[in-house]
Amino acid sequence: MSSKFDALALPVDTPARMPICHPHTLKPLILKQEDDKAPPVHAYLDLLSTDSEACIAYDRKVAEERAANPMRAKMTTAELFDAGCRRLAHLARGWYLVDFDGNPIDVPFSEANAFELFSNHRMRWLQDQALIFLGDRANFLLRSANS
Repeated sequence: MSSKFDALALPVDTPARMPICHPHTLKPLILKQEDDKAPPVHAYLDLLSTDSEACIAYDRKVAEERAANPMRAKMTTAELFDAGCRRLAHLARGWYLVDFDGNPIDVPFSEANAFELFSNHRMRWLQDQALIFLGDRANFLLRSANS
């Protein structure tokens, strides 16, 4: 839908690429390659903004489900954590994963696999990186010649 304010709009419905960084060194995870002269291949997550139509629709659906069932209005901390992981998995749109030694992790992207990744307590560091990335709207800015 077009608006007279489109000049102020961010491309929130287009995924942004988040480089995955090592949790201790904070250096990007990079694919180990035989050819030292080959350009680096970085691990990444493609994420939609929390301002995206997909996220707004997801949040609305979850809120309606809770409102329709008064027993769901109160959630345990485990259910809240699970709900946050499901929301993050819903915002994920793709990935390229490598391990800490630079070896590829050949797990196909799907929302179910993203939920499994984000809900694993040993991968909280990656969930934290994604939430920090999503919290900065500058990651979804248009790159123009004037910026």
